[in-house]
Amino acid sequence: QKAGILVGLVCQFILLPFIGFCTVALFGTSVPKEVGTILLVVTSSPGGSYSNWWCSLFNTDLALSVAMTTASTFFSIGMLPLNLFMYIEAINSIHDSATSTRSITVVVNTTYNETANLALAATSSSAASDHIDWIGLFTSIGVVVVAIGCGLMVSTYKPEHRTRCNTVGNASGASLIIFSFVFSSSEGDPIWNRSRSFYLVVGLPCVLGIISAAAISSLPCFGLSGPEKSSVCIECCYQNVALAQAVAINMYEGKEAGIAVGVPVFYG
Repeated sequence: QKAGILVGLVCQFILLPFIGFCTVALFGTSVPKEVGTILLVVTSSPGGSYSNWWCSLFNTDLALSVAMTTASTFFSIGMLPLNLFMYIEAINSIHDSATSTRSITVVVNTTYNETANLALAATSSSAASDHIDWIGLFTSIGVVVVAIGCGLMVSTYKPEHRTRCNTVGNASGASLIIFSFVFSSSEGDPIWNRSRSFYLVVGLPCVLGIISAAAISSLPCFGLSGPEKSSVCIECCYQNVALAQAVAINMYEGKEAGIAVGVPVFYG
């Protein structure tokens, strides 16, 4: 029903991005900047296709799940860049403020020239990390939108090919998971050997998103059934991590890329 889709979109594009921002702001500079940036990409992304599998597994409203995944993908064309622009700018301000504070402290113990060099290096590093490949981001979203459109057309006009398409889709998804896992572990620290703060900052938005979505969808004014509430909760927190993986690979290089790709791998 319309109320379920509306609640799901609000939770996914307003609630979860805000939770992601609050989490990154709370941990501040205790986590690498690339982790915070890519986590914001994850929490601002549309729903992932495997959310439909989870809804089927837990016997929730599968039709609502599919409708929300499709709707969120189209809405992400505008909402994803908007959320990233707002929250990444805010996170950059927090990091810049922390960097300025550290620079003031360094002044006490270093000469003027050393301080200037440190400040210049910090500014250059910050500028390099702040750049988002918007063309690559929109290209990734466009690929998802086209894929969903083709899938709907095949499902409608060529239903005999549904099983084959599902098999190809599942194989592609599994391949992406394996590639991301290997890439994140080879370029950076293995995904199982990260710091405690990494696991906490990446996992917290998912947990808080489920709890918040459950509370909002349970409001009597929406009139949602139990299976519909469960679908909203799953769709709210299970994101299209492939978009975040593409952004991480385009934005960073070397060890930073491995650290960044580890965020959607662990979240997903």
